[in-house]
Amino acid sequence: DCGPCGVGAICVSATDCTEGVCDSTTLLCAAATCADGVLNGDETGVDCGTTCPPCGEGSPCSVAGDCASGVCTEGLCACAPGFLADGTGNCLDIDECTNGTAGCDQNATCANVDGSFTCACMSGFAGDGTSCTNNDECTLGTDNCDTNATCADTAGSFTCTCNQGYSGDGATCTDSNECTLGTDTCAAEATCTNTVGSFTCDCNSGFTGDGTTCSDDDECTLGTDNCSADAACTNTAGSFTCACNGGFSGDGVTCTDDDECTLGTDNCSADAACTNTAGSFTCDCNTGFSGDGVTCTDDNECTLGTDNCSANATCANTSGSFTCACDAGYSGDGVICTDLDECALNTDNCSVNAACTNSTLTIAMPTPPAPTPLAPSPAPATRVTAEMASPAPTSTSVRSTPTTARPTPLAPTPSAASPAPATPATPATASPAPTTTNAR
Repeated sequence: DCGPCGVGAICVSATDCTEGVCDSTTLLCAAATCADGVLNGDETGVDCGTTCPPCGEGSPCSVAGDCASGVCTEGLCACAPGFLADGTGNCLDIDECTNGTAGCDQNATCANVDGSFTCACMSGFAGDGTSCTNNDECTLGTDNCDTNATCADTAGSFTCTCNQGYSGDGATCTDSNECTLGTDTCAAEATCTNTVGSFTCDCNSGFTGDGTTCSDDDECTLGTDNCSADAACTNTAGSFTCACNGGFSGDGVTCTDDDECTLGTDNCSADAACTNTAGSFTCDCNTGFSGDGVTCTDDNECTLGTDNCSANATCANTSGSFTCACDAGYSGDGVICTDLDECALNTDNCSVNAACTNSTLTIAMPTPPAPTPLAPSPAPATRVTAEMASPAPTSTSVRSTPTTARPTPLAPTPSAASPAPATPATPATASPAPTTTNAR
């Protein structure tokens, strides 16, 4: 058999221990007298000396003051709540936070202290530690989100998200330039302007819409163009063009009339007069010509009877006009012709043996009487007959100088009796004197 065990040995009952004390909690032998250096039972400081400490766990006690733990239960020192006896008379602190015996809320922090523990609600929660409720920092205004961020409450915390148009971590947000980043929604025909946290879209000049959709303005149809009244307006994407009409020159906004007649760009006939008009020109055939002005043909006034020549003049057509020349036997400018008195002017070609009579149409030249042939002189008579048989000379032009010499009439042959008068030539033997007509 083994002897009783010393303090700290495993025991089942007090008899197993030399001091006769077996700790019922740890089942370890404990000291029973002051000899062990602690205050036991009804011992006092006198028994142990002036420094006798309180008794350890499992030692006999009378009052709580006898025990180091301050707990005397059923005559034995016991460890206070939160402590566990180590079997050697000492009480060890129980870590309730570690062994899970603490009653802290899941959203609280457990802190171990000697013989106990504390519960404190975590940040973002409020309560006594054993019961914690979420704090809505966004509502309470205890968040640190940027003024350009959105706060979202979470369990025990919150999140900050920069608003649209801003970038950053939510606590700090800076404006995003959508126009530069190309994240705007402006139409291709619009101008993007960055604003704080956003942007604006404005349709460019020549387009209409809300900026995200822009339609082309037809300035020509709307009448908002500035083209000249003498120019053609052509619509283009977002704008328009002005082109001066034919017959005008300029930039389309200002157009001046082209004087085709002066510039020589007309197509009038050489026999027509060009007249400038606004943006064009007209061609009118000159007097004496007929046509559309581009093509002109000469008018024959003499044939058409549109001349103003005298009835006693000859009309001669010329290019674009005509001339009037007084007929032979008349004088004047052709428009007015006056009869010439050739007899008075001595421009006739009548024989000296003829009487000249002026006529507006002819010059009558009567045939002189033929001399009577002489019997004794047949030869001369034959000569005379030949002369008388010839017709009187004809005047070919009232303007011509007479070329026929006036013949000296044959003197009649004297007879014993008084001379017989000359016998005029009969029609059978002598032709009548021809009448001179004016050439037309």
